Amino acid sequence: AFEEVSINDVEQQYCFKDTVIQINALPVGGELYINGILSTGSFNPVSLGTGIHEVFYTKGSGECQSDDRLFFSVLPPISGVTSVSNDSLCLGDPTVIEIQTSGGFGNLTTTWGSGLGFGNSHIIRPDTSGWYRVNVVDGCSEPLSDSVFVYVYPEFDVTLDQGPEVCYGDTTYVIVNPPNKVDYAVFLENGDPLNDFRLEGL
Repeated sequence: AFEEVSINDVEQQYCFKDTVIQINALPVGGELYINGILSTGSFNPVSLGTGIHEVFYTKGSGECQSDDRLFFSVLPPISGVTSVSNDSLCLGDPTVIEIQTSGGFGNLTTTWGSGLGFGNSHIIRPDTSGWYRVNVVDGCSEPLSDSVFVYVYPEFDVTLDQGPEVCYGDTTYVIVNPPNKVDYAVFLENGDPLNDFRLEGL
């Protein structure tokens, strides 16, 4: 006998979420296809991917055949690109960490760790090197998590070796001693390099 079939419990669109959606195709006993592939009656939006998808259900044959077809969409996932205006800082220097987001469903909420709170960007003045983690949600899609690393140069001590005291009109010198003479250079206020870390003619 002829039985009219129907596909039920399928929304017009789904967020990009790792979950299983059950399809209620009635009456039971027919064949269900998703995008032309025989299905067990369920799907995962993440596995299907972003775009338009087809559900087709058929039962019976010949004059007794009945079928139903519908389409639904899977929205894009939340995506984002993190950036930092300067990822290597001296102690106390500012830099801007930021994430530019797209996709998802509706309004996106961006939250940074390390006590920074909401917002796509923040100005930070770190005193130590570290990771800054960010989480983006829309209440529907799979959350997006990312991070940026900011390096803070360690403080260093510089000592001075002063030459002997001299009378008025005579000269002496100063030797600048950085932590090591390989990784450091000394410059005068006018920008000239101090060769051999020694300033003569004082």
